[in-house]
Amino acid sequence: MHPLLRYNEIAPQADQLKKLIKLYYVHQSQEAALEERISYFPNYTTTLNIYQNSKITWGPLSRTHEWQPNAPWLKLLVCKLDRSREIIMRGPFNKLTIVFYPLGINHFLNQALSELAADHFSFFDHFG
Repeated sequence: MHPLLRYNEIAPQADQLKKLIKLYYVHQSQEAALEERISYFPNYTTTLNIYQNSKITWGPLSRTHEWQPNAPWLKLLVCKLDRSREIIMRGPFNKLTIVFYPLGINHFLNQALSELAADHFSFFDHFG
């Protein structure tokens, strides 16, 4: 990992959450010249990614985040079932991620996940 990145994994503490949530992690950098590329591959976890001060640009197999001061909080749900993708981080960023075990997020929803997640990457404001 790039020396200017901070990454901290946090395991759920409550027994009830340990069955549903694999981990939380905080990923951040204050480096203006940073360009970090993260590839991930098909699997059955679902992640909720929450970005502070981020502008997003979509590509067919990727998304790019760039620092944008005073941007609204950006909440993305990522279901990684069909193919590998890439995340490109440019400039400073602050990201909190919740990694759910398969079907784990369903325990926090009052409707089917398929009704809330239209695509591989979906804006997700279900929790407000």
